[in-house]
Amino acid sequence: MEEQRFRLRKGARIVGYQRKVGTATFYSKDSFWWNGTALEFSSKDPWAKLKDKNNTPLFSGDIVEFEPIPGEDLDMGALLYLEDAWVLKSVTTDVEYPINPFGISLFEGKDMRWLSYLFLNPDLAESWGIYMD
Repeated sequence: MEEQRFRLRKGARIVGYQRKVGTATFYSKDSFWWNGTALEFSSKDPWAKLKDKNNTPLFSGDIVEFEPIPGEDLDMGALLYLEDAWVLKSVTTDVEYPINPFGISLFEGKDMRWLSYLFLNPDLAESWGIYMD
């Protein structure tokens, strides 16, 4: 049975997390203690099913550091879920790298390092050509 996870937000404030396993839904304020009591939220960011090199779970809207080409210079990008596909959008080159095209993993979580949340600065996101909810 596949598990889905989401980061729950009210604007730019993270209020908790949601897990869906089959028909059961669980909530947590800290992603550690889970129960069935729903949390109030206005937005939810899907989990990319990846954790970065520091074991931080990565969600849509996270800003990460990554190597577009192994052994080359590091780049900064935004992890996004677009049109039913995960992409890593470089904010320096504007290239959208697919995470898992045709079932082939091009990037793994250990290849990334979490830096920040894109939703904290909507003006920055817009300047990068990324429009959040």
